[in-house]
Amino acid sequence: MKKFILAIAVLMLAFSLAPITALAQDTTTLNFGATDTNFGSVTIATGFLPDPYIVTLISGGPMDVSTLNLGADCRGYATSQPDFRINWTGPTNNLRFFFVGAGDATMIVNDAAGNWLCNDDGDGLNPVVNVPNAATGQYDVWIGSFSQSDLVGGYLIVTELNSMPSAILSPILITSPAMGTTAVAPTVEAPVPPSTTGLDFALAPNFGTAVLASGFVPDPNVVPNIISGGSVDVTALNLGTDCRGYATSAPDYRITWTGTSPNLRVFFVAATVGQDATLIVNAADGNWYCSDDTAGGLNPTVNVPNAVAGQYDIWVGSFSATDRINGTLYITELAHDPANPGA
Repeated sequence: MKKFILAIAVLMLAFSLAPITALAQDTTTLNFGATDTNFGSVTIATGFLPDPYIVTLISGGPMDVSTLNLGADCRGYATSQPDFRINWTGPTNNLRFFFVGAGDATMIVNDAAGNWLCNDDGDGLNPVVNVPNAATGQYDVWIGSFSQSDLVGGYLIVTELNSMPSAILSPILITSPAMGTTAVAPTVEAPVPPSTTGLDFALAPNFGTAVLASGFVPDPNVVPNIISGGSVDVTALNLGTDCRGYATSAPDYRITWTGTSPNLRVFFVAATVGQDATLIVNAADGNWYCSDDTAGGLNPTVNVPNAVAGQYDIWVGSFSATDRINGTLYITELAHDPANPGA
C-alpha cells in the first residue's frame, strides 16, 4: 500500500493502544470559544510552508451535531470543544480543510466570521471544506463520526493549494514531479519493511512537520499523539551520550527552523506517568543531540544552543523494540520543561 495508507493503519493501531482518559463532555453545543482544543492549534499565514499543514487526530464525541441545526451537511458526533484550531492571517483566495482517515467522517468548521461550514463526503468518504476569500481570524475544526462509539483516526490537512484527499500535493505523503502544480493520485505499492540499520533524516516524518521562526507564538509549539518506538536500535549507532532506545528509521517529527535562537528546546511528556522514553534530535548543523531522563523525571529534554536555521529531525525512542509510548512533543524557546510544559 501507499506509505500514507500504511501510516493511517499504524495511526489507528497506536490510538487503539493509547490510554484514553474519560472526561465529562458538554452535549448541547459546539464551543468555538473554548480555551482548549483536543489536538492543539497552529498559527499560519498566507503562503505558509510547507503546504499542506498536517496534524493527526481522532474523530467523534458525545454530541449529535445534526440536532444543532447549523446548516447543510453539519452532522455526526463530536466533542463540545474543537478538535483543532487554526489562527489564520490572510487574505487568501481559498483556504481548504480536509480529513483523510480510516473510515467515514464529517467536518464542521466555524470560520473567522462565525459562519458554520460543513461537509460529509467531499471526496469519497473524506470531508472537504473550502473557505473562499478566507479572512484573518480563528478557525475551529471538529471531525465527526456517525455514531458516538466510532473513533476514526486520521489526518487533518490545511492547504491553500489544490490538494484533495485523493491527490495530495505534499512531499510528506506522495512524490510529485512538479510539486504544487501537478497532482499525483496515490498508487498501490508493496509495503516496505522498516529499516533496522539507521536513522534516516531524508525520509518523510511519521507525525508531520512544522515551520517555526525565532520568537514564534504560541510558545510552546505542541504536537499531541506522538507514538514512540520502532525497530532501530539507536544505542548501536554510537551517535553520542544518551542516544539510546528503539525508534523508526524515519523521523517522528520535523521542524524547519528560520532564524537563530540562543536555545531551542525539544521535550516529550508521556501520557502515562512512569513510562520512560528517549529523545534523539538531528540538528540543522548535522550534530546529534539526545536525552533519556530530564533531571527529576523520566521525560527526555534536548537543548540545542545557538540553534541555526535549517532542518531539525526528531525521534522519540522506547527501551524495547515492542514498546510504544503515547505522549506530547513540545518545542520552545522559553523555560518550559516536562515539569512545566506551559500548555
